[in-house]
Amino acid sequence: MVLSEENFTTLIYLVNHDKLISRLAQRLKSEFNELQPPSWVRFVKTSVGNLEPPSDPDWWYVRAASILRKLALKQSLSVKALSYQYGTRWRRGRRRERSVPGSAGLIRRILQALEEAKLVQKKANLGRTLSPQGKSLIESVARELLQKQLEEQPNIKIYLEAIKA
Repeated sequence: MVLSEENFTTLIYLVNHDKLISRLAQRLKSEFNELQPPSWVRFVKTSVGNLEPPSDPDWWYVRAASILRKLALKQSLSVKALSYQYGTRWRRGRRRERSVPGSAGLIRRILQALEEAKLVQKKANLGRTLSPQGKSLIESVARELLQKQLEEQPNIKIYLEAIKA
């Protein structure tokens, strides 16, 4: 069952974003072979401002899940916009800090892998958007987490009445 755009966004906002991204990363790792990280990924920093590569061995899948969530909320994003969102501050010793964008090459590679998995599609003059398969994947994970959240916190049923499908 596919929700309208407004209800889909509301569903994503109702679910805890950390749990959504971690569960989505698990699903991406187990179900999509197209998202295998390249061999050089464990040596690469995610931004100029970072001192070391990420310590999490599954950071590639976590970043891919995070990109999917951002695309679900914003409808379409470019590589440049995503690199600014994943930017960090660059500590330059005694000089003032400045913000630097994240690695556009890594984001581009992740988006290309998501396109191969048919979760993201490229649209002319809009950047990347979620495909129907990507939208249904996020929706199924969000509904699964929402059911668990309802068992733990029954008082959030009030918010669900607005998005009943």
